[in-house]
Amino acid sequence: MAGRGDFQAITPADMERLLALPEAERWDATALEKFVVFGIPMDKAWVAIHRSLSDGSVYGMLGEPPLDMAVLGYHLICRTALGSFVYLKRPAEVADIAQELSRLSREKFVDRLAALPEADDDMVALELSPIPDEIEYVWPYFEDMCVFYRRSAAEGLAVVFSWG
Repeated sequence: MAGRGDFQAITPADMERLLALPEAERWDATALEKFVVFGIPMDKAWVAIHRSLSDGSVYGMLGEPPLDMAVLGYHLICRTALGSFVYLKRPAEVADIAQELSRLSREKFVDRLAALPEADDDMVALELSPIPDEIEYVWPYFEDMCVFYRRSAAEGLAVVFSWG
């Protein structure tokens, strides 16, 4: 599995359309960018970013809300048989995430990144290849994600994160 991810901003109306689809069709809708207003690719940097913002694991959501849901989050809306995933953040959650991301300095993020444990069992189970967690690789993606969330929040959009 490649493990690459991307964010898509979608309108609240399109969020409802996406949720109205059968779960099996949601991956195709996001992969084909059926509802996207704008988006950003995350390559594999999303893994280190998510782990840094949660509890250090891939499935970690025991960190500080709302940062722990900035990448994966609480709303898994699609899991395909081939191991691809789609997560949703509602507009109010997007605004909360954007606000908290704006408070996270590079220094604090570097500290979080440096504290990450080695690959965990979830990474192995999901067949995620080793993900570089060097700041030179991860930071540009993190900055792009912060800008993405600020714009999404300012425009009142929902956010979809998909990977697979």
